[in-house]
Amino acid sequence: MHTSCRHLITLLFAFVSVFWASASHALTPESGWWWNEAESGRGFSIELQNNTIFMSGFLYDISGAPLWFVASGPYSQSANRFEGDMLSLRGGQCITCSYRAATIQPSLGRIQLHFDSPSSASMTWPGGNLAIKRQIFGVASDIEKLFGTFAFSTAGNSNRVHFGNWLTFSQTINDANLGKVAVGATEGGRTVVAAFNAQRTSILVLVDASTSYYESYLIPVSFFGSREGSALWSTYLKTQTPPSPSAYAHIARIFAASATAAQAPQITMATPAYSPKAQTSTLRSGEISSDAQRQAENKLAKKNILTNPETAIFARLATLIKAAQ
Repeated sequence: MHTSCRHLITLLFAFVSVFWASASHALTPESGWWWNEAESGRGFSIELQNNTIFMSGFLYDISGAPLWFVASGPYSQSANRFEGDMLSLRGGQCITCSYRAATIQPSLGRIQLHFDSPSSASMTWPGGNLAIKRQIFGVASDIEKLFGTFAFSTAGNSNRVHFGNWLTFSQTINDANLGKVAVGATEGGRTVVAAFNAQRTSILVLVDASTSYYESYLIPVSFFGSREGSALWSTYLKTQTPPSPSAYAHIARIFAASATAAQAPQITMATPAYSPKAQTSTLRSGEISSDAQRQAENKLAKKNILTNPETAIFARLATLIKAAQ
């Protein structure tokens, strides 16, 4: 019975890993407020739940009076596309009035969204064609949305739930190759860095796991639209070519940037060789306890070698970590 259960768990984790890897090529739009930054004064709220989009827009009628519309319908993962009727409502409850039901008005027309990334889209509607993107506020750059503390857990390729990390990001540095890079630390005080891939559809995270090993994570940008989500994970020797993250991992945001008190390495911006606090090899609860476990995982992942530009990104992130030591 024990063997059967373990085999079932193994098959389940394998299925989830393959499913996530194949699904990650489809675009999952970020939920939130969207706009065209050259046309301030109107905007659109877009939310995706279980392949269904509900969106609303605030704009104006021909007289300049405020106007809202809503639209909903299925989101095509294969085409990265949404289409629906723009509906407005009238006669509803005012701020100080008792409740009264609103009346749906005739459609204002059809609206189409075609997403070219999780945070950008082209919109076709009665007003023509409009490029829109997720509105960023409260942070100076996209990568700063990673600020805060996160719990990572994975069964690994060995399908044993014993791998985990507690990572905190709290600052950035500017890198000539990668642009703005998020910098932080594990609970044990070791350096962690993160950057976007070239298409800005995923975030690559590299952890200085021990003296001999790195851990890597590949996180879809759509994670920013929620408090928890999925990622891919791997661990490898520092002397090895980075393997493709291939094991399923779960991420949860534990603390937002304003609530976290963990110490991140401090970066000296004036020189390429930055100067964080001294590194420590101490491992605490939530971190892998031995390189023997990493070695076992590494053997399972060696065949999955990256053959795309992400190899260079992980290599550059490793260079930044080495400069911190």
